[in-house]
Order: sequence, then C-alpha cells, then structure tokens
Amino acid sequence: MQSTSSVIARLPQVQDTEYAVNLPKIGVIVYNEPYYWNPIDNGTYNANSNNRIRIDIPNTDIWNFQNGWLAVDLAITSNGIAVDANPPYIRMSNGIWNAIERVCHLSNLSRIEEQFPYWQLFSYQWIFEQSEQVEQTFRGVLGIGTQATRNAWAMGGGPATGGVKKRFVIPLDLGWISSGPFPAKYINTLQSIEIFLQNPNQFIESNCGNLNFSISNVEMHAYKMTAKFPNVVNELRGTTWEDGFRNFIRSGNYSVMLDYFDWYQNTPIAQQGDYLIPVKTAAIQGIYTVFGNIQDVSNPLINERLLTFPKLNISQFQLKIFSKMFPEQPVDCRDDAFQAYWFYLNQIGGWRINAFPGLDPMNDAMNEVAVLIENFNTDSFVAVFDFRSVKKVPSINPIFNADNSTGEVRINLRFDAPVPAGTCTYHIVRSSSIFGLSAEGTPWTALN
Repeated sequence: MQSTSSVIARLPQVQDTEYAVNLPKIGVIVYNEPYYWNPIDNGTYNANSNNRIRIDIPNTDIWNFQNGWLAVDLAITSNGIAVDANPPYIRMSNGIWNAIERVCHLSNLSRIEEQFPYWQLFSYQWIFEQSEQVEQTFRGVLGIGTQATRNAWAMGGGPATGGVKKRFVIPLDLGWISSGPFPAKYINTLQSIEIFLQNPNQFIESNCGNLNFSISNVEMHAYKMTAKFPNVVNELRGTTWEDGFRNFIRSGNYSVMLDYFDWYQNTPIAQQGDYLIPVKTAAIQGIYTVFGNIQDVSNPLINERLLTFPKLNISQFQLKIFSKMFPEQPVDCRDDAFQAYWFYLNQIGGWRINAFPGLDPMNDAMNEVAVLIENFNTDSFVAVFDFRSVKKVPSINPIFNADNSTGEVRINLRFDAPVPAGTCTYHIVRSSSIFGLSAEGTPWTALN
C-alpha cells in the first residue's frame, strides 16, 4: 500500500461546489431558466423488455440539475387473477423511485458513474435523512400513500388488470451532474444519463400474476444557467459569470469533490458472526448497515417491504478494520439502543447539547431528525460508523485505501435470538470522489 503522504501529495486542488470564479457579484447576472427535454428514443418503456432510458445532455449550455427531476406516466398491469383468498389487488410500492434499478452517468457512451441499486440507496436516504415535513409535502408527487390510495392509483377503482396511467415525479441523484453548475458546453464528449427500470416483482405489490409496469411521456427537467437576459449587457464588469466560468475551466483548475454511495450485501447471516465488507474505494466517509430479508425483496405479496429496516434482536455491533476494532468497545443495542441512536443522530447532525435539532457541522444547515427513537427500535434501525472529521475535506481515515483494492473491513454482529431465515445485511458505504475537467474539456476522476 502506498503511504498516505504520497497519496495526499498527488491529490488535485479541489474547488468548493459553489464554483467561485473570483468575480464580484455586482454586475454579474446569472439566472436559472426552467427547461426540459425527452429521451433520445422517447416512447413507452417496459420493465420486461425495453427497460433502458437514455437522456443526452445538450452540450449548448451550463446546466443546474440540483433541483431537477424526471416526470413520467406510470401504468401497472397484471392478469387480475388472485393467488390467495384476498380480492385481486395491484399497486406500486411506496416511493416511485423504487421503479428505478440503476442510474448511470455516461461520457461518450462510456460509464463513469453508477448508482446501483438506486432504489435501495434512495430508500435508505429517504428513511434516515428526510424529515416528516418533507415526506408529508411530497407524498402524492413521489407515489407515497396508504395501500388503498396506491390501489386507486393503479386500478382507478376498476379491476386488478390495472393499466391506468398516473403522473409522478422521480427524484434523481446524478452524482457529479447534480453537484452544482454542470458545464456540458465545455466538455468535449457527449454526456448522457442512463436509467434502467426495476424488476416488476420488486416494484409492484400484488396477489396477481403476470406483473408488469411501463413508463411513458418521460421528461427530464433541469435549469439552464444563463449569464444575462437577452439585450442586457453587463456594463459594470464588461464580462459575465459565464465568461469567468469558461476561463476558470480553460485554466485547468476546475474540480469538484462530492460523496457517493456503494452498496454491499451479506447473506445469509447467523445469530453471531463476522462479515466481510469488500470496500474498494479510497476515502471512506462512513459505513451504514441495515437489515432486510432477501426472500421478501422479490415477493410482491409482502407489503411495505422496501421502506422497512428492522432492528431484529441485535445486541451489539462493531467494525474490525484490519486488526483494529472500531469503536474499541462494541456498540450496545439492547433496550432502547441509546448509543446506536446517538451515532445515528451525530451522522445526520441532529445531536447537540444546546439545541434540537442541531446544526449539522458537515453542511452548515439545520436538520430535523428523520427517525424518532421509537421507530429506530422497530422498523428503521441503522448501525452507523461515521469517519468524517472536517467539513468538505475527504478524511484520511483508518480505511483509507490508496491502492483502490479490497480492504480487510469486517463487521461483527451479535443478536439475542436466531435471525429469521433469509435475513441479510446491507452496507451503504459513503466515500469521497473528485471530478474535474482538463483545460481542453476532458473529464477526469480521482479517489474513486
């Protein structure tokens, strides 16, 4: 393994995600213009056949995807024949994002980023990082509702064969593309977003057979970052924000650091054991472990299965990083699991002696606690290992892997009772990555 100092010496200068170009704000005119466009082969996408959606990013502008979204028409179908004693029913799982298996960022049609499994990664962030207020605000738009509500969306009050179309908004975390102003017009290769649809049995809740769903009328919504209104001249500076941004890129200093997530899984697990987490990334910021059941994920008869992370009967957890135990003492999860819950609160910035909710030291923002302790101890449990130290700095921590090879990271789990058959662990690994452009507009990455 290379020394930490040699790795640090090779890291490029990283600019803040605000992309300051050393121009005074006075006289610099920048505004967001709403804009949307369609996939290259706009039509109907079927989960069982035509399941890939490719959206090319126009290379004519600087884009803002931070508040972008994907608008779609969703239709769910089945054969309408019940396999149990219940009346036929068919509905989407809670959360329209569960229709997406993976999201990729392509450069010249070659993959440079991938978020897989997208539905599980987003479900984790939705449960543990979004406040109740956010959830209540966006329930209908994002396809969250009671079983009866979701039945009505799919069936329109009619038979379980479904086929009724309803419009939803799919939030997309696009990594580098979503991190700030995305300078597509100054990148010398085609930039594309590739979206793959989910297996119907993992998205649909139904007691019928021959399940399928389709997505149509797809629109990618984002904002064009325009330096000035038509016929308006930046007289005070004689230059625009875009001029400064272009010069900044052509200087070869453009780079942005962001966090991304990898997903690992262990199955089956026993009442007690050590389990390998095959970490391959360079600068790890945290590891978050939740529990699920591998048998339930693809069973459409199991309701509410994609937004549930049970505590089971876990008594303690601890990481082993090479020969070092982290933390040195196992985390006690008995009773109300106060220590484990405290780790979770620290991770989201919700624990402060002087205020609740607290100031997030990583984001300089006030966070509401998404998961209350009673939910944490039932269906929203997470084992948190947070390695972040300084805001916006990729921490060189005990798992720093300079060779980008599989490190020896294991998690020790103990339960007070045998775990149910099919129980598995999901490990969400949060790491830092750096994306940049050469003076000629060629993309490059570091740390990942």
